[in-house]
This record gives sequence, structure tokens and C-alpha cells, in this order.
Amino acid sequence: MQWLGDALADVADEARKEAQRRRPTTPNERETRLKILAGPTIENGDPDEIAAFAGQMLAHTAAELAGR
Repeated sequence: MQWLGDALADVADEARKEAQRRRPTTPNERETRLKILAGPTIENGDPDEIAAFAGQMLAHTAAELAGR
């Protein structure tokens, strides 16, 4: 069963990479992207990556408040 766990981890990693590459065009896409990236970004522990993610969260919040 280890192979199954490895395969699922690979799929999750590819989904994360795709989410990092894409630029969302709708509020729903933006929210989905942030959900996908939240866990791995925090678990990574890289302060620069976490700061960049926090900036994206703030931008999302501002867009939501502005109704975009």
C-alpha cells in the first residue's frame, strides 16, 4: 500500500504546482487556489513563502471587500 500513498502524494504535489502556476480570473478560482496552497505553504515553514502567501491572502480579502 506504500505505492498508493506515494502516488497520492505525487498527485497532491502536482495539484499544488498547478495552483501555483495559475492566475485565477474569478473570486471562486482565487479562493480555491488559496485553499490548495494554504496547508503546504504553512507546513513548508519557509518565511519568505509564507509572507508571499499572506500577501495573497490580504489581496484576496481586499478583493472580497471590494466585491470583486
